[in-house]
Amino acid sequence: MRNLVVWFFIGPIGFGFSSCEKSKNDRFVFNQTELINKADGNIPPCLECLNKIVIFHDFSNSGFFAFSSRFIDWNSFKQDFPKVGVITYLSGQDKIEAINGMKEVNFPYEVYFDSTFTFYETNIILQQFPFEGKHHQVYFVKGDQILDYGNFGMVDVFFKDLYKFFY
Repeated sequence: MRNLVVWFFIGPIGFGFSSCEKSKNDRFVFNQTELINKADGNIPPCLECLNKIVIFHDFSNSGFFAFSSRFIDWNSFKQDFPKVGVITYLSGQDKIEAINGMKEVNFPYEVYFDSTFTFYETNIILQQFPFEGKHHQVYFVKGDQILDYGNFGMVDVFFKDLYKFFY
């Protein structure tokens, strides 16, 4: 009986601590800032797509290496997963640097240029990112619900999660 009373009072506290992950109610507010990287054939952000990969990247801290084909061949991705929308927000001060950086890595999607960090400031989940490197964040989103974090650096895990969530 004593154990039952202890679990009755302490159990909810323990469960409360275990729920520090992102909430199933987390949703992105998409700010439609200026689109860049609008070369012929580049795909615009698909806000209405059911399956989305949402990327926030502050290039002033890390450049554009995360978008290089060393991690994901984005041109193949575009062909292999045409129903997955890729929505990218680049934050930083220099628009010309952003345009040139995305051209250099041959990124086949148009991106939002967000020099004022509005997307980051509007979406509290970005500020609460539980890992180091808040300057580069990737999320799997279905409809408007954030499902989980993604990581280009772990390519096998990224594609495993892509299939788990979207196929």
